[in-house]
Order: sequence, then structure tokens, then C-alpha cells
Amino acid sequence: MTAKPRPHIFTIPPGQPFTRCLAEAILQGGFPNPDTPAPTAGFLPQYTLLVPTRRSQRALIDAFLEADDETARLLPDIRPIGDVDEDAFFLEPGAPEIPPAISKLERQLALIPLIMKWAKTRQIPGEGLNVDNITPAQSASLAADLGALLDAADTENVDLKGLATLVPEDYEEYWQLTLEFLKIITEFLPEILKEKGFIQPSARRNIVINAQTEKLKRNPPDAPIIAAGSTGSIPATAALLSTIAHLPMGAVVLPGLDLDLDDASWQEIGPEHPQFGMKHLLEAIGVDRSDVHLLPGIKGVENSTVTVSALVSEALRPWQTTDQWQQRLAQIDAKAAAQALTGISILTAPNMREEATAIALAIREVVETPDKTVALVTPDRTLARRVAAQLQRWHLKVDDSAGIPLAHTEVAIFTTLVIAAAASGFSAIPLLALLKHPLCRLGLEPLDIRTRVRNLEQAVLRGPRLKSGTSTLHQNLATQKLRIKNDERVHPRVKEFSTQTWDNIEDLLSRLSNAAGPLEDLASKPATLAQATRAHIDACERFAVRPVQDGNVLLWSDDAGNMLADMFDTLLHTPDPGLALTLQSYQPMIGVLMQGALVRPAFGTHARVHIWGPLEARLQQPDVLILGSLNEGTWPALPDTGPWLSRPMHVALGLQSPERRIGLAAHDFAQAVAAPRVILTRSQKLNGSPTVPSRWLSRLEAIASGLGLENCFETSEPWLNWAQGLDHDNSPPVPIKAPRP
Repeated sequence: MTAKPRPHIFTIPPGQPFTRCLAEAILQGGFPNPDTPAPTAGFLPQYTLLVPTRRSQRALIDAFLEADDETARLLPDIRPIGDVDEDAFFLEPGAPEIPPAISKLERQLALIPLIMKWAKTRQIPGEGLNVDNITPAQSASLAADLGALLDAADTENVDLKGLATLVPEDYEEYWQLTLEFLKIITEFLPEILKEKGFIQPSARRNIVINAQTEKLKRNPPDAPIIAAGSTGSIPATAALLSTIAHLPMGAVVLPGLDLDLDDASWQEIGPEHPQFGMKHLLEAIGVDRSDVHLLPGIKGVENSTVTVSALVSEALRPWQTTDQWQQRLAQIDAKAAAQALTGISILTAPNMREEATAIALAIREVVETPDKTVALVTPDRTLARRVAAQLQRWHLKVDDSAGIPLAHTEVAIFTTLVIAAAASGFSAIPLLALLKHPLCRLGLEPLDIRTRVRNLEQAVLRGPRLKSGTSTLHQNLATQKLRIKNDERVHPRVKEFSTQTWDNIEDLLSRLSNAAGPLEDLASKPATLAQATRAHIDACERFAVRPVQDGNVLLWSDDAGNMLADMFDTLLHTPDPGLALTLQSYQPMIGVLMQGALVRPAFGTHARVHIWGPLEARLQQPDVLILGSLNEGTWPALPDTGPWLSRPMHVALGLQSPERRIGLAAHDFAQAVAAPRVILTRSQKLNGSPTVPSRWLSRLEAIASGLGLENCFETSEPWLNWAQGLDHDNSPPVPIKAPRP
């Protein structure tokens, strides 16, 4: 009986450039096993490297291209595990075809009529809604929550049919009603997906990854296959990593496995600890932490050296063993610790505005050094947008690669203003908000339409207006002309309007009536979803039409426009869900359907400045790393069990505990804070309310204080002072002479 191959599992410590170390280890040879020679130019493409995301895929490609041996080479086959859309790689020839995945929007639209049908006889738990007041928008919001529960269950390979056994009959009626409501996704939705030939997106991903796992077990490759950077948080991915680790030519490279933490603390690790995911993965593979080695080419740390990763490990040790802090800190050389922590600064701003401005100034300073790179990493999208806006002071356009909410993009705001103005009967304030939007052209030049809108506001929109519709605007215009003719009191500037100005206003109202026509027709009677969407699209294109010499409508030309066009196309071609929509019910539903959609630009603008979310920042290491919004409740976010199941129900059903997300966030923080130069920022107030520092920040400061290094995180850089004085004129006052009327 042949012995099972010893698993090949390696790790790259925090603070080391992950992708560069991996590329160098492969090019030097001796990896994934000691007998592996350095790859020749022809053999390197036979390597298969699996990484967590497409961004880490691009970073690894760059690492191979930047190898300084000046050798021309073909690259390995580098693929992201998380985006398994290339089935040819994951499936064997002749394997049965896997049904396509239903999109989240299509699933949401399929759930809306099921929810509204269920609500005709029941009350929806937690919402207090019944058939008399439930709206399509509320149904769409509930459908999104149900979809999130489905995704979580599929990711964890949990059968939601087990919900029926969770709540005994003697529980409160609320929980009984909740379980009856969840039959929508356990009984009715699967039948609809089967009829349409779709499956859940998470379920399809699991099927594809599991197929690759079985393929590797039956036919181990002759060439190296390496999975790097993944912690196996998804069970299907963990099974794939376990299989690769046991292959003769396979290896798994873990990001930042803590080899310094004592065994007693390792055993006490819980879901909120940064090492919980890798501990769980090692248990799934069936190996001990002692079986994991440093990646070849990475030198060990001398006993006399104190590293940032070791101090962070000590700061984030499980709470059950924090009583060892005094004993452990007594063994650490304070001078060596101070030297290790010199690259970390903490910036505490009074509020988010000054935090964003200070971060922008720090980024601006880094850009002054040629070839130096900088990145802001934060889960707070508001802070990210503020920093990006501040950087435009110096003409630094930076894309937030974690994504911009679709609802916050220019084209989405414009389409929302169109439907809002129509739903209000084109009353003054919504109408002016629409007409003053940059995308609103009505076939006119920008300067021309702005002038006409200002004149329209003064001549027609000021004063009482009792009826709705664009026809009332024409009546108001005629009334205003009559008042001027009768020498009644009107705005002085309006009296001075020329005949050409009045003609331009009348022409603008005619264009407005023509553009609003599709939506005004919709206001007269209820419509289907496709009819309402078609009227919305037609109205948006009419409002945005440009002069002939400027080309056609450009609403759908950029990344956000493409995403919005795809959304509208889905609404047009989805089977009729049986909704009788009015303008007042269609408007909020569109807003709900836009929620959760993120626009990620196809191309960045500045090559050396980045704004990343924690997921996008994995395996990246710029020269300067800024970790922003380190407040409790933001980073890490508060645990959320969702609206349907209690915490004990999550555990009983087999779903991950909410604290698992805190552990993943903690791992991101531990990896990032060990970089050579790090700036940690937070704000003392958020929306006027006091904040609490992130638990990781507090622990790091406590460790420094225990070593007598209370002031080691203070920075001499005046970013905060500059931020506070940037918008103030600090020049000495200039005396002026007294006025002489």
C-alpha cells in the first residue's frame, strides 16, 4: 500500500510582498517540492496558479513581468478561483453541461410576485405589511434579503429544507410565520428556476469547483499546480485546496499564517480571530500548523529581532489568553519593538471630512516621489468617495476599485430624477433638479439650456401651481404674459424679457412636454413592468438628447451606463411578474433594484494611486498603505444575522456565525498593518456622534503602552493641521479705508 503524499503547505509572513515572493520562489526552483528544478522558458507555461481574485491575478502577472533577470519568458496559467466562468479549465471533456446561473436581478424579479402573492393572506414578519399596504418596492427589498440568505446557504452547502426542524411548535407565532414565509425560497423558487433552466449562482460555483476537485483526484497533473493566497473560507474551495496540497506536484501557499502564536492560544482561536479561517482550513486538510513551512527563498527571523507581525500577533491573541500579556511583553526588547513600529503612524481626526482631507494630503505627498505607490484601504465607501473628491484639488483622478454604488453614478441619478419629476407631476423643485442636471440637454447646447431653465424658473415656476402635468406649465406661461400685459406685479427681471426670451421659454416647454410624453401617458393607467420600463427609457433618452452636431444620446456609453442599460434590458425582457405599476410605485422600486449594484471602472486613471476595499487589497503591497475609518462598527462591521434567522438558528442550520466576518476582516487588517509604511486613520465623530476606536487599534496601542512606547505612533507629518487650515485664509488681515458714501 503506497503512502499518501505528504501535503505541501507553505506560508508567506505578513509584511512580505506576497506576489513577488511567490514569483521568485517559482523562478528559483525547489518549489512546490525540493526536487522541482527551476522552470525553463518552455516549461513555465505548464504551471497552473490559482489565486483568490482577478485583481490578485493581475498583481501576480505583474510580479512575473517585473522579475529583474531580464529573461524573456511565457507566463504560467494564472486563474482566479473566485471567478469560475471558464468551465473548460474546471471541467473534464465530456462532462455534463452545467445550467447557467440566474443573475441576482432576475432572481429578485422572480421573487417579487411570490412575496406579493403570499402577502395577500398573511402578514410579513418583522415588517407589519399586509395586502393593503405592501408595495412592489417593499417586495423587491424583501426579495434582496431572501436572495442573500440563499447565497449564504449555497456557499456553506446548507440545505434550507432543514428550516422546518429549527422551530418547535411551542415557539412564538412570529417564528412560525417566518418559517412559513421562507417556503418561498425552499419550495416555490426552486420550481421556478427548474422551469427556466437556471440554478443559483453560488450553487453553480460550488458545482464547478467540486468538479475540478474530482478531476484532480482522478487525474493528477504532471506539471505543478499551486493555490496561493486563499484561506478556504468557502467549503468547496477548502476541499479544492486540500486536494491540491496532497498532489505530488501541488502546493498551497497561505497568506500570513501565524507561526509565532503559542499552542495554547492557537487552540483557543475563535471565529473573530484573524487566524480562524486558516486554522479551520488546516483541520480540513488534516495537517498541523507545524507541518507548514516558510515559502522557499524567505529567510527566517533571528531570535533577537522583533517584527511588526509578531507584535500584531501578540496584540490580537485570543481573549482567553490575554492574561499572558505581562509575561510575554517582559520578554520583548522595547528598543527592537520601537524600531519595528517606526513604520506605523496613527492619525485621529475630529470628523470624517478632516480625515478624508488629511488622507488626500498624505497621498499627494507620496505622489511627489517618482515611482512611489500609495493605496487607501477602507470598507467605508463614504470615506473613499470623499478622498477621491479631495484628490481632484490637484487633478488626481483616482477610481475606487472596490466599486461605486450604481445609484450614486451620474447616469443613475439622472434617470432617477426623470422618474421623480414625472411622479411629482413635474412640480417645481423635482423639475428644476432634473433640468439642471448635466445630462439633461433636450436637444440644446449646455449654455443655452441653462439660460432657458433660469428664465423658466423666474417666469413660470415661482408662485402657486395647483395642478400637475406639463400642460399646466404652458398655462402658467400664458398667465404670466397676461399679467405683464396688464401691468400687474411680477418679478422685475421678467418684465425685461425680450420677445426672443419668451419664445425660447415656450420652445423649452414644448421640448419638455415632448420628452415627458411617455411618462405622462403612463400616469393615466397602471402598466406592466416592461411598459413602465420602456416609457422610462424613452423619456430619459428624450431628456438627454443632444444637438445633431454633438452626436446621439450618450447615456449608456460609460461603465455605469452599460450596467444600467443591462438592468433595464433585464426588466424589459423578464416574464411579466403581474405588477400593476403606477409612476408612484415604479419610482421607489427602481431605486431598490439599483441597490447593491457596484460599478467597477474598466481602467484606472492614476497608475500609482489606488483606493481599495479590504477584499481588493489582498495580496497587494504598495510603498505606502493607508488604512482608513478604523472605528468600531465600520472596521470591523457589526455582526449581522440578517432579518430571518436568530443566532442560534444560524448555528443549528450549519451557517457560519456572524463573527466569522469579523475574523476575515481581522486577517485583512493583520496582513496590511505589517507593511513597511502604514498610516492608520480614524475620526472621533461620525455624523455628529462620538465613535469608538477599532478593537484592533486599541489592542495595538495597549501593546505599545505595555512596552513603554506610548508615543511611538505619533507622526511628525502635519497632514491634519494642513487639512484643518486648507480651506481657511491664514494670511494677515489687510487694512482697508472706511467707506465714504
